[in-house]
Amino acid sequence: MFIDIHHHLLCGVDDGAQSWDETTAMLRAAAADGISSIVATPHSYLGIRPLDIGKCESIVRRAQSFCKESALDVTVSLGTEVYIEHEPTVDLLIKKLQDNELPSLANSRFVLVEFPPDVPFARLSRVADKLLGRGYTPVLAHIERVDCLVRHLQNIASLRDRGARAQMNCSTLIKPRGFFMRRFVRRVLEERLIDYAATDAHNTNTRPVKMRLCHSALIDIVGREFADQLCGENQREIVSVQ
Repeated sequence: MFIDIHHHLLCGVDDGAQSWDETTAMLRAAAADGISSIVATPHSYLGIRPLDIGKCESIVRRAQSFCKESALDVTVSLGTEVYIEHEPTVDLLIKKLQDNELPSLANSRFVLVEFPPDVPFARLSRVADKLLGRGYTPVLAHIERVDCLVRHLQNIASLRDRGARAQMNCSTLIKPRGFFMRRFVRRVLEERLIDYAATDAHNTNTRPVKMRLCHSALIDIVGREFADQLCGENQREIVSVQ
């Protein structure tokens, strides 16, 4: 079974699910896609738009009850996808994590962080080092959107060597757009520079779950063993603490 650590199914908290009916539809779709564990990751924009943790926790509990009542073999836990544009944001992030005012991924020491496409690598690197220095493992969200990582694979290798993790979206792994992105994806896979595939699902239509299709595509490129690692086995280091 697959594990998804990047999923926007909590209704009414970000640009993901907009209603409870949409949340339940996403849960059913995830179960049908072979996903057994989901970390819900609503967007956090620290200092701009606070995340209502209480509301998020309430929806997670409701989602867990729905899965049990509907006999869906899916567990749901809470995390967040933190947008970091300016370096001081990481200090606020660390404080909120320490004060339990912001959730890590599934109550682990892993934190999903998103950067703007044009972030300088030096800034991204300093943010990662600050998190690592405080005992948190940064999971770099959809690295295929970050120019300094796409253009320089050694930057990904450097971050991972220091303890960071790299995530790519299933849709990109299935069908990369354009020659340069196709080349990037193939090189990243061949050099084993990513740790997790994730759906980044926002709905059941334009941005649905595609984990099973991604797993199949990965088998064709890198074989079953690495495909299994990217789609579920590696993620156990995050969700196993639940």
